[in-house]
Amino acid sequence: MTTESAGGKYLDIVSEMMNRLRDDQWPHIRAAAELVAGALANGRDFHAFGSGHSHMLAEEVFYRAGGLVRVRPILSDKLMLHVDAAESTVLERQPGMADELLTSHPMQRGDVLLVASNSGSNAVASRLAQLARELGVGVIAITSLRHATSAEARPNDLPRLHELADVAIDNGGVVGDAAVDIEGFDRMVGPTSTVIGAAIVNAMVAEAVELMVRRGTPPDVYKSSNVEGGDAVNRGFLPTAGVPTATNSPFKIRGVIEGFYGQPWTHEQRLDMIDFISNRGMNTFAYAPKDDPLMRHNWRQPYEGAELARLSELAAACRDNAVDLLYCLSPGLSIRYSSADDVDALTRKLESVADLGVSFFGLLLDDIPPTLQQDADRAAFTDLVDAHISLTERVFGRFQTDQRLIVCPTQYWGRGDEDYISRLGAGIDPRIDIFWTGRAICSPTLDLSDAATFSRATNRPPTYWDNYPVNDVAMTNELHVGPYRGRDRHLYRFSNGVIANGMELFESSKIAFATISDYLRDPDGYEPEESWRRALRDVVGDDDMEAYALFADNVRSSALATDDAPIITAALAAFMFESEHGGGPVAASADLMRLSDQLLSAADHLLRGPVHNRALVDEARPWIQAFETGAQALHCMAELAATDRLSRDGLRELLPYLHRLRELRVRVFGDVVDMTLTEFTRGGTA
Repeated sequence: MTTESAGGKYLDIVSEMMNRLRDDQWPHIRAAAELVAGALANGRDFHAFGSGHSHMLAEEVFYRAGGLVRVRPILSDKLMLHVDAAESTVLERQPGMADELLTSHPMQRGDVLLVASNSGSNAVASRLAQLARELGVGVIAITSLRHATSAEARPNDLPRLHELADVAIDNGGVVGDAAVDIEGFDRMVGPTSTVIGAAIVNAMVAEAVELMVRRGTPPDVYKSSNVEGGDAVNRGFLPTAGVPTATNSPFKIRGVIEGFYGQPWTHEQRLDMIDFISNRGMNTFAYAPKDDPLMRHNWRQPYEGAELARLSELAAACRDNAVDLLYCLSPGLSIRYSSADDVDALTRKLESVADLGVSFFGLLLDDIPPTLQQDADRAAFTDLVDAHISLTERVFGRFQTDQRLIVCPTQYWGRGDEDYISRLGAGIDPRIDIFWTGRAICSPTLDLSDAATFSRATNRPPTYWDNYPVNDVAMTNELHVGPYRGRDRHLYRFSNGVIANGMELFESSKIAFATISDYLRDPDGYEPEESWRRALRDVVGDDDMEAYALFADNVRSSALATDDAPIITAALAAFMFESEHGGGPVAASADLMRLSDQLLSAADHLLRGPVHNRALVDEARPWIQAFETGAQALHCMAELAATDRLSRDGLRELLPYLHRLRELRVRVFGDVVDMTLTEFTRGGTA
């Protein structure tokens, strides 16, 4: 060892520590690389955190030449040194800071978190590792075991960092980090944790990249911006460099579910839908039609013959389009939870589908009796949630390592911290995802705070089964072709993603799906009306777009939209005001006449003219017919007003239109046309 100077001593010490990494810590570095490689191969994220000087290791793995792209550093000004160094020391000792960090920087099951803390005793590092483990996140620790286990280490109520990690890498540092003593000076100098930590993280990243390359899943890696072509390469990785794409969507799961009550889609329609969603950056197609006997009522029955061939073709189409086929079974109406035979039948059915190359499965326990029905089940289990925990664990216990499971609970909507859902989350493996619809079955909004509540209560983020544009059961009179709205732009922070439930009306569902794909691709930049206009042009076609848009503007009614028919509502409000407080009915009639003519022209084009998407128009025909009837009523109203006969002849002329609209039993124009016609036909039999 060189002894002539303190600087020489430092280099010798670091050199020895580097050799020790190679000799003693390599198995741990390799294990950490395996965690990172596995997470990235499954589309998950690599997070990195350190407070004080350890934050530099989070920066070292982020946006680095030769470094991984899918890295999310946790960099908090409060815990770094450039704002208030002394204050950062105080704050890193407060475990509550970790909860604050997790709120602003969420993690999800399957992610990996690197936590660097030389002492291993700072509360924020230990608490963050603890929270991450509860979420099913793999934790890698870089720490000094000598310091962490020393009697000189500052006490902490929480476990030491290395005790909380899946993989702990010892940086070999001395107690206090500074490793060089100088004769005649009472302080040690030459801290080693940063330089050794940087070597550890870069060795780990290099090993992870090599593992992924050898396995045929090479990750995205940055190129130096200071060499020719570097900027062009890196620009493709940065979401801020251009229009967001599906590959950098913050949502991991983006898809649709055929999960409605009613006539299931045809096989050809499913194949079409897989192509449609794939082209728009969605990555999941969930097969769960409520009225498919083999999925629900006859769930024990295996697929055979033509049914098996169709399911096989569906699985192949998903693979060809880079879409995950999520195959769901709904056994809850008849399964005997205490029966080993029924559990065997359930797993055999899933295994038969797995033989087709499917690895993502859904266990749907929704829309079933809320209590145990079988005597044997009541004897075996405390209550329904106890039975559901048991069933889920037994089924998942037979899965292969590459297979995924998501459960739809019996209680699938609410605040997210109710007894059933909290107990289910506590009782099942954290690798299992859970469907959730939000505050309501059809939720007007999906809020970040509610997602966070669910995540804390169930130890995992929700996967939203969003009941839009579905229009089954009590909503069959509504046509849901309006844009997606009411979803928090930061929802991805505490959710896996969104799977949207479609309508039996296949072509009509595409309009909403197109807007949902826009939101999922770029929730921060999503603008509902702009997205809707693009979706209409895409699905309806250029030649028919304006006619259909005028119609669609009057069928906006849904849980997501409180503004039923904005153009007609404004026009009738203006007509009524002008009639009563302005120039009178004759003066008021002109604008209403022009608008009604536009509506009639649009209805005539859709119902009788050549259209690009005939299937779309045929699905919506009952609503378009009601739209035409309402337009005829408005035209009649304008004609009566123009000749000053509205008050005298309104009852006789308008009452048939009111009867006809109500007989059609579909919701068009919201309530505004019905209410206006009622106003002018008082005294008639409606």
